[in-house]
Amino acid sequence: MKKVVIGMLASAVAALFFVSATPACSSSKCSKACSGDPEPTEAQVKACEEGPAEGTKCKAETVALTDCSSGKTVCTADKTDVAKTTEAILKDCKTQFDALTACASKP
Repeated sequence: MKKVVIGMLASAVAALFFVSATPACSSSKCSKACSGDPEPTEAQVKACEEGPAEGTKCKAETVALTDCSSGKTVCTADKTDVAKTTEAILKDCKTQFDALTACASKP
């Protein structure tokens, strides 16, 4: 279970490094988080603009965590600092993360 939770957080944080997965986001939210980060791919921008598909398991929880995480990317030397960003998200978005974890754990 712990590996699943860590994997989910890693996936959520990784997605936030390049694009925000909120539905109908503006182009600025669908761009790189820090100036030294690589540009998002066309597929990442499209996924950001579309958001989670209807019927996606835990869609509401995913959107809530993504919304909470938006703007919490920590840049170090103009690149996303994975450890500090993860720490910020876990600190400020614990309720949303716990809700997503609980939902994803259900069969």
